[in-house]
Amino acid sequence: MFRHSKPAALTAAAILTAGLAVPAVTANAAPATAAECVQAGLVWVHVQYDETTTGACAEKFRTAQEALLDTGLTTQTDAYVTEIDGRTAKDREWWSVYSKSPADGAYPAEWEFAQVGLGQLELSASDVLALVLQPDWEVDAVAPTADPVEGVTLDATPTPEPSTPAATPSLVPSTPAATPSAATPTPAKPTVAPTVKPGLPDSGV
Repeated sequence: MFRHSKPAALTAAAILTAGLAVPAVTANAAPATAAECVQAGLVWVHVQYDETTTGACAEKFRTAQEALLDTGLTTQTDAYVTEIDGRTAKDREWWSVYSKSPADGAYPAEWEFAQVGLGQLELSASDVLALVLQPDWEVDAVAPTADPVEGVTLDATPTPEPSTPAATPSLVPSTPAATPSAATPTPAKPTVAPTVKPGLPDSGV
């Protein structure tokens, strides 16, 4: 039988601590879904390995490494990360890195394979970072098969239309056009001889 050594023996300090702890956790909680995360201007970290698909929202994301550490999905600070979400790459396995950024409020269908390491890959607000465990480093990497932001659109900030200034009425009376004098003949327009063979620009032909 399960026994309590001190039934109902919570001290006042313990009750106060318990009461203060819950609001603090709730206040600091990051968005739980990819859509909420990117719509809040944060970075969603998407992870795929074996049969598992998971992810978390990063509030710090200057680089991909900072974003991954901020989610708690890894604690490794080395340039080459081997363990994510408790899954360690073994033998020839390795973690590949992908990302995608929104354009005009929408995300592209294709993932962009990272050409630099986690510490050099810079991220921006509402980006998505993906890490996929690959079975063999000698075989071409396979992009994520799941898209956490498929169909997600961001609220675009409307760009104000430039206003056209109203025309200011002139206070100076217009001068009537001069009537050509009959004594002054109007000069004839010069006649330009047509080009027989026009050349192509910069070709010399």
